[in-house]
Amino acid sequence: MTSISLLPTDSRKTLSVQTLSSFLSISRYNLSFYISLQKSDMARLVYSTNEDKLATAILDQKKRPNHLLIEESRNDDNSAVALSQAKMNELLLFRGDTVTLRGKKRRETICNVVPDDACPNDHIRMNRVLRNNLRVRSGDIVSIQACSDVKYGKRIHVLPIDDTVEGITGNLFEVYLKPYFIDAYRPVKKDDVFIVRAAMRAVEFKVIETEPSPYCIVAPDTLILCEGDPIKREEENAPLNEIGYDDVGGLRTQLAQIKEIVELPFRQPHLFKTIGIEPPHGILLYGPPGTGCSLHFLTEDEKTK
Repeated sequence: MTSISLLPTDSRKTLSVQTLSSFLSISRYNLSFYISLQKSDMARLVYSTNEDKLATAILDQKKRPNHLLIEESRNDDNSAVALSQAKMNELLLFRGDTVTLRGKKRRETICNVVPDDACPNDHIRMNRVLRNNLRVRSGDIVSIQACSDVKYGKRIHVLPIDDTVEGITGNLFEVYLKPYFIDAYRPVKKDDVFIVRAAMRAVEFKVIETEPSPYCIVAPDTLILCEGDPIKREEENAPLNEIGYDDVGGLRTQLAQIKEIVELPFRQPHLFKTIGIEPPHGILLYGPPGTGCSLHFLTEDEKTK
């Protein structure tokens, strides 16, 4: 009786073709045919599989210790994210350290880090404000990196979002901004939005400018300016329409080729100099309407700005 050897565990198990064929619900003839594949056939199969993997390898990233899965924060602090103590130790971070977060669409923000024993080791907890600034949502991946060169700000300029200050007649600085920043040493970054809750209202502010730029820590002697017309909600929501690779469905092979042709010369020009070849000077996208040519173009335009 013909038999094959399986090694799914440490122990060796021998099954007959008859037993295995009945388990897999296929005929003994077909199973015997599959088992008798020549080495050349297997080699071609492995080559084909490896070729497919190599074609899209540029899209795959190795899992890094500083790449963390986002989950909802239990506190409402706009200036802090939470990590497990073990992860903070691994990344050489301490309570209150300033870190830079980077989302999948190359958006960045800055905040402080605090330990949370209830947070899973490869997760990061952040509130909705921070997620919106990064253009990410719960379940996405962000990278975290220590940012030790943040200086105290000389001044910052912030403006409220128009629909959050309707009906408010008081002094925004005294009621909202001063209590929010006083003795808090909050890091802020240009173009970020934060929410301040006071007087039974929640007001959204956008950071228009910082000195030094693009980020700083608001210290007790930092000048906080809030003069100017409120920002229209439509203007603030416009960046939410930014396009990234995750917006392109399928076409992994084509996307990998485009990414390699377009982005590699920008990011690693020394490779072409070392090899002694000229980098590509253009790319032609063609295909029937609706296949994603325009979306690919918009994606690369956004990624290479």
